[in-house]
Amino acid sequence: MPSVNDLPGFRNAPVSKLLFTFVGGLSTYANLAETPSLSTIRHPVWRMVSSQWVFTGIGSTVLGSYLVYRLRVIERRYGSAKFVSLVFFSAVLSMIFYQILDTCGLPIITGPMTMIFALLYQFHRLVPATSPQKIWHFTATDKSVVYLGAAQFLSFHAPASLLPAIAGWLSGAVYSANIGNISRWRFPQAIRSLASRYLLPFLGTSGPISTPSSRTSPTTGRPSRSHQPEEVQVPPSSENVDTLMSMFPDRTRENVSSALVSSNHDVNRAAEILLTTAPSASS
Repeated sequence: MPSVNDLPGFRNAPVSKLLFTFVGGLSTYANLAETPSLSTIRHPVWRMVSSQWVFTGIGSTVLGSYLVYRLRVIERRYGSAKFVSLVFFSAVLSMIFYQILDTCGLPIITGPMTMIFALLYQFHRLVPATSPQKIWHFTATDKSVVYLGAAQFLSFHAPASLLPAIAGWLSGAVYSANIGNISRWRFPQAIRSLASRYLLPFLGTSGPISTPSSRTSPTTGRPSRSHQPEEVQVPPSSENVDTLMSMFPDRTRENVSSALVSSNHDVNRAAEILLTTAPSASS
């Protein structure tokens, strides 16, 4: 069974897919549009949107989108409910930070840089380094590519990009430290239920993970197992159970564990199962 970190594309990461599509698409349009030039629009609503979600320059758009894609592993670790809370927390801090910069007359670097570096802090803290390779006197890992991408991303607008990056890194540290119990905050259940019911099917990020299948022997005509090792049923992690319990306080841990097992430990799919099934009598 593949590791959750090795799953291709945006499987089990719907919020990351939405961010990648929205930020990448809007930034590409804003940078390629000729009339009117979106970068010159001074409307306060557009300034608020662009300061948070629109990158300046094609290079920033490409690298920023790449980092959003690589950091989708944080959503798989946290679950979508906690991940979107972190994104919202970093976006609120980013708006406050950009407003301070604008008031002080300092240059503003548009795009979700603060959010990306808040996620990068979680990536640095949570994701283990693998595939070490010795290059001259340095040891490079798979995480090195992400760090190099982030460094190049910073260099596009340095030194003005340093302050948003530091603010993002600090907001990630504040979230991880759970100051003010911030990491336990979630969007209201009604909003999460609507998103699970209407947005998740549209994003289409859940899917079955391939398992060893039986084959028919060409000599005996009887089913024979493939040479892959037989899959062992893995109990759901306590973190995933706790995440769903916070979303569905009216369900028992047995209900939640059963939904996780049925969904191959996909938190989003398990949430769909819990939304479409009635609580047991003991709930």
